[in-house]
Order: sequence, then C-alpha cells, then structure tokens
Amino acid sequence: MTSDRTVSSSRPLRLWPGVAAAILLVLGGYVMPVVAPHYAGLSFIVSAALALVVILWWLIFSRARWYERIGAIVLIAAAAFAEKYVVHPSISGGGMGNMAYILVVPTLSVALVAWGLVSRRLSPGARLAAAAAAVVLGCLPWTLLRTGGISGEGQSDLHWRWSMTPEERLLAQSGEDPKTAVPAPSVPPATVPPPVATAPPPAAATAASTTPPPESKAPAVAAKAEPAAPAAAAVPARPAEWPGFRGPERDGVIRGLQIASDWSQSPPERMWRHDVGP
Repeated sequence: MTSDRTVSSSRPLRLWPGVAAAILLVLGGYVMPVVAPHYAGLSFIVSAALALVVILWWLIFSRARWYERIGAIVLIAAAAFAEKYVVHPSISGGGMGNMAYILVVPTLSVALVAWGLVSRRLSPGARLAAAAAAVVLGCLPWTLLRTGGISGEGQSDLHWRWSMTPEERLLAQSGEDPKTAVPAPSVPPATVPPPVATAPPPAAATAASTTPPPESKAPAVAAKAEPAAPAAAAVPARPAEWPGFRGPERDGVIRGLQIASDWSQSPPERMWRHDVGP
C-alpha cells in the first residue's frame, strides 16, 4: 500500500499547458515584432503575460516535485538578478533599470519548459546539469546584444554588442578615438590692464611751465574732459511670449497669431542643415 505522496511524486509531468504557453510566447514575443513591426510594442506585454502563465503552470499544474517547483523559480530570479551585471549597459540601464528583467524572464520561462520536456526521463544529476544549461541558454541571447533605444512603434533597436554605435561611427569618420581624445584646455581670454597716467618728470614740468614754446602765438586752451557717453536708453519691458510650460495659460495654445495654411502660396524653406551622425 503506497501513500498519496508517493503516488503524487510518481505521476508524470503535465507538460501540455506549459508547452502551449511557451509556443505562444515565442510567436507573440519574438516572431510578431519581425512579421508585424507596428505591433512590436504589444510583444512586451504578450511575452510578460505568457511568462507569468508559464510560472503559474509550473507552480500549480505541472505535477513536479515541490522542491523542483520552488527551486526553479528561485533559480530564475537569481539568474535574472545576476544577468543584469553581465549585459550591455544600454540594456542594464534601459527602461529605468528594468529592461534586463523584462527581456530575460520570458526567455528563462521558455527555457524552463524546454528543461521540463527534455529532462523528465533523466536521472537527478543529469536533470541538475540540464537546469544549469537551460539557465545559460535563457540568458545568453541578451548578453550578446545591445540596444539603441525604442522606436516609435515600441520596437527595441537591437544590435550585436560588439557593433559600433552611431556616435562611434561618426567619430571614426572624423578620425577621433573617443577613448583617447583629450579635450583642449580652455584658455581664459587675456585681460589688458587699463592705461595708467604717468606724471612728467619734475624738471620737464618746470621747464614747460616757465618757457613758452617758440613761435607760439595761439592762446592756451584749457583741456576739457571728454563728456561721458550717454546712458543707453532703457528698453521697455515686454511680456514674455511663452513664459512657462505649455504657454501663459498652461494649455498649449498660441493666441493672436495667424498661420498661413496654404503652403502652395508660400512653401516652407529650409533655413539650415547640418549632419548629426550616420
């Protein structure tokens, strides 16, 4: 006569709910952004929701041993935490520091289903080794990539980690190395001291005051000081046209301005142009 616990532990894993959720996760989270880029922003929600479904399946409906259920979740959490210190800084710091978790938890959930499917008939030691391999494979894709940001459709701009960023390509075109370039020191403008009036020597001053200049009949003219330049006329203060966020009424409306809507009469002209990068 066997106990219910022995019967429960000998039952095979209930895999089909996890396999179905993992397939939907791969299709909705990774295939859909490639096939339909306009729905790329939805892929993050789909992958996160289906990753939660996989975790709930494993905890409640998988029929796995309880130490395997809890151990797998703890292993996923530990791997997601450690993976943040290995990925590229653009991923570890993206999404207010949460992008690494958003990306890796769905792939670790798929790896959990694959591990349960492959290792169900293996020995305990082989199952442990397969679990370690599943964690590595679940984290590996994101350690090889970097992101250049998020597009308007919500799609992450992913590139190989070792590829050059647009800024690095721009500096390469100009021949500068961002790691060795040293900024030129800022030199303050030279200040010229004002001229200092010097008095003539006493002997020369006495001779000039007693001996009139030869053949000089013009009356002495007293030196006059230059009149000071008139102060600049005060510019009348004018209220600011856009004094704060969203304008004076904080409603984003410009009042008292007529904008010509017929551009065929006066089409807009390009005022300037400057290259800002590749």
